[in-house]
Amino acid sequence: MGSASSIQLSPRNSTVVEERDLERDKTSHSKRDNAANRRNPKRIFERQETNYDLDLSSLLVGEAIDEPTRALLVNALSGFFFLQSNPDESNAKMELLIKGMRKEEFAEGFLLITEGEAGSKLFVVESGTLEVTINGSVIREMGRGSLLGELALLYDAPRSATVQCKTKCVVWSLSREIFKRIQAISATANQIQRARWLIQSPELATLSAIDLSRLVGTLQVVQYSPGDKILKEGDVTTQIILIEKGYAAIASSRFAEKVSRNETDKVLGILRPREGKRRSVEFMNASELRKYLENSNDILPVDDHTTNADTTGGDKTDKKFEAACEAYEGCMVGIGALRGRANLPDGWKWVKRGKSEGAESPLTMIAASPMICLIFNVEVFENLFGPAEKAIKSQASAKKADEKASHVKEITFDSTKFKMKYILGSGSFGVVTLAEYRAEKGQPPVNYALKSLSKLAVIETGQLRHVMDERKILAIMDSPFILKLFGTYQTPHQLVMVTEPLNCGDLWSVVYETPPFCDNCGIPFNLCTFYTTNLILGLSHIHEKGVVFRDLKPENIMLDERGYLRIIDFGFSKKVPYTKTDANGEVKVYAKTYTLCGTPEYLSPELIFNLGHNHASDLWALGVIIYEMLMAVTPFAPKRPDNVTELFTNIAMVKKNGLVLSPRIDQHAGNPQARILISQILRADPAERLGVQEGSTRCILDHPFFANVDFEGIKNGKVVPEFIPVPNQHHEPLSNLMPVRPFNGDQSLFAEF
Repeated sequence: MGSASSIQLSPRNSTVVEERDLERDKTSHSKRDNAANRRNPKRIFERQETNYDLDLSSLLVGEAIDEPTRALLVNALSGFFFLQSNPDESNAKMELLIKGMRKEEFAEGFLLITEGEAGSKLFVVESGTLEVTINGSVIREMGRGSLLGELALLYDAPRSATVQCKTKCVVWSLSREIFKRIQAISATANQIQRARWLIQSPELATLSAIDLSRLVGTLQVVQYSPGDKILKEGDVTTQIILIEKGYAAIASSRFAEKVSRNETDKVLGILRPREGKRRSVEFMNASELRKYLENSNDILPVDDHTTNADTTGGDKTDKKFEAACEAYEGCMVGIGALRGRANLPDGWKWVKRGKSEGAESPLTMIAASPMICLIFNVEVFENLFGPAEKAIKSQASAKKADEKASHVKEITFDSTKFKMKYILGSGSFGVVTLAEYRAEKGQPPVNYALKSLSKLAVIETGQLRHVMDERKILAIMDSPFILKLFGTYQTPHQLVMVTEPLNCGDLWSVVYETPPFCDNCGIPFNLCTFYTTNLILGLSHIHEKGVVFRDLKPENIMLDERGYLRIIDFGFSKKVPYTKTDANGEVKVYAKTYTLCGTPEYLSPELIFNLGHNHASDLWALGVIIYEMLMAVTPFAPKRPDNVTELFTNIAMVKKNGLVLSPRIDQHAGNPQARILISQILRADPAERLGVQEGSTRCILDHPFFANVDFEGIKNGKVVPEFIPVPNQHHEPLSNLMPVRPFNGDQSLFAEF
């Protein structure tokens, strides 16, 4: 069992994964055998949730490095698959990583790495020779410039080989803690700066800190080349544009003669950083980033620009473009569209033109240099917060958050009235049993599943907070596509959650163990759309409650007797964004969470590389599952089943090389819509994923993939799926229950359960 509260219906016993699709030309029987080996793969989980402060002083001291050594480190780290997947960020990230490295010297015979032990450092060899052995056999030697141990930067990966110093060696090491802090600090600084730019708008400044961070999470990154037309005067638009890098020329027919910049900004609704220009943290070097974090009000100067680029935008009908003003890093253009939608003064005129609806742009905006812009639109804002006119009022968001946090009414159970029947499943420190409950004599009995957790095991494994979090999160869930929690109780030695009984297997068993699906290597397209609709309706409910699930996979998706899906096991789930009070009593808002947890095949790039994750990571897992349902293999599975480095590399390289899916998926689905949908979800940049772009997970259902789906029928349980599972008739007897280990500690620890 991978977490404090995860009771599985079958044991987790391996990290083996299915081979890639192109190498699956085997018999159906062997495919089922391979899938069986992959059943319930090992989950990754760091016990302690980590909140990173913004102190760079302990990270960036750095060793004195001469130029040859620096070149050596740059060349070696360039082979690290994370930097290969992020070429646009490699220069800035490289500097931080090198400043975080430490020089170490080892004598001949020293064991640098021991096979099977958990590692926590990456190494680059400066001098000397090392010998690599596996199971006692010499595999190769490594020398100057070699990179080893990179997977240890991500999690407690067991070392795959032993590495011993054959001679005296000098190596440079980078610890996982420093790597993850650099990643988190860089990502957090980026989020902080984007939020500060947004609240230049009085309308957005009224959002709560949590709602503001949700809006930041939807910002799409768009690049423009010099001369590209970003906005055209008179066109209908709903976009609000933040400039992160570069500058643009802006003009408007409203100005017959040159006026002051303040007047231009007021008329056109352009918002600027309060004191000059601010360089984006995305492109700061280490000393600039430290300066920014130490003094948030300090303005870092950038060079002034003149508009010499060809700004005709390629439209020969345009008159010579004469810029009325310039917009640069930190400027916001288009907030007038949101003001217009909200019927506020100084808003852009809101119009309807045919099927289009939006604000009439009073300006033309053309890129005058290479630009990176951050964009959201009015539709996203309203999907997040409701109608613009109400949402931008100061109390609206807070009220909405309070409404979402309301608990579902629970039943008070008398534990003595449960009659145990048989065991449904068991885990490392708990068991799930089917029990009959009769509230009063003469009333018919009701069947429940009792998920019982050992108090002693919870304390011994340090999982108390996660158990409490799961209990709190389940209490606010109220969806027919999520496991129903009816109530809880506790005994002196156990914590018990009373849930609905699910006895028809999980989605994994449908895909890999149920004929004819397992013989055909995937389920039919119509069944896939039905299941995907179930999952999206469940996920959207979870996300609307402000929760990230963090371990979506077929083993955590059960079937009920009607053939509908239920999402179970909230042991890794977390409220995001969330608040935490620091040692000084200051309440801080964390827009993302940084703990690595989940199952490797379903991890998103940002989760693997500690860039901070939110509900967008659940959507990535959803995209993986849609592909897996149709193809009976995950899209990033390595050629060698236990090669987690290759798995993570395949996931990481989506950013560099794009997503490559098997061409067989169109044939299996009978149309290209599954491939298109999956490609729109499995985007390396979380903000670009379908469902994040629109500010609502439920918006995914507008995709043509669901063209023939009866949404209302599914929501009401009236659609009959083409596969109805058979309830499991083989149950473990109660005589197999292990004795409950007594807990003699402080019972007040469980007062909130």
